Amino acid sequence: MTKSNQGTGPGIKFVGFTAMLAATLLLSFVNGVKAAGEATAVGSDTCLSCHASVERHFKNDIHATVDLKKDETIPENACESCHGLGSLHAESSGKRKFIARENPSNCLNCHTDVLAKLKLQHHHPVLEGRVGCSDCHTMHGKDSRTTTIDELKGGQDTACLKCHKEVKGPYVFEHDAMREGCTACHAPHGSVQDKMLVGGQTTTCLRCHYDLTTNGDGNLSGGVAHGSTLSTTGTGTGNYDIGRGEECVDHHRAPHGSNIWRTFNR
Repeated sequence: MTKSNQGTGPGIKFVGFTAMLAATLLLSFVNGVKAAGEATAVGSDTCLSCHASVERHFKNDIHATVDLKKDETIPENACESCHGLGSLHAESSGKRKFIARENPSNCLNCHTDVLAKLKLQHHHPVLEGRVGCSDCHTMHGKDSRTTTIDELKGGQDTACLKCHKEVKGPYVFEHDAMREGCTACHAPHGSVQDKMLVGGQTTTCLRCHYDLTTNGDGNLSGGVAHGSTLSTTGTGTGNYDIGRGEECVDHHRAPHGSNIWRTFNR
């Protein structure tokens, strides 16, 4: 074989054909994957035809009227506004890889006020991926109640106490604030205050334990005179010596309730 014929032999032609075939198959595969990823809308009725447990309560829930694209209330698009376009999910008999599930970003697209709170110094670690919105909230109406704290799983404090079991009680001496709910003292999404308090540590206490009409020189808090005592400072009429910079919880160390002290000292 001469040098000029080396590039036109049958072996070379076969290799060239194989390479071209492989390229064609690869291109076909890529195009197929691209096409498979292009889901289309199917409407909420299609979704609810399979998800019967959701359908039972969902139509009574505010989320049943969400339409992110049109910024208006169109129930037909509610499911796919949060979970993404559903045709591939429906056609695959419900494969989870074709649908968005429990991603806080879905919620925070609308709840931008909560997103701002989750970025404060002290917050629940939602953005860090350690806590999800659905850990505390139900989005489909199953546990919704006609209260000021809607959508919490199991009621006002149940969602909190599921994780914070150490403060649940019951206690021999109950703190009345616990009956009002955790949010009486804590901001559930985030706060600039330590322990996600609604105010500074002492300020949070004094929101209830301060009466302007009775708080005179005796510094009555909770009906008891607080402040420097005559025996320790030479002045003052208080029953307790409160040092500079001390907080209520430095003395009342069991703010959620106590089995020993009526005044929640420990």
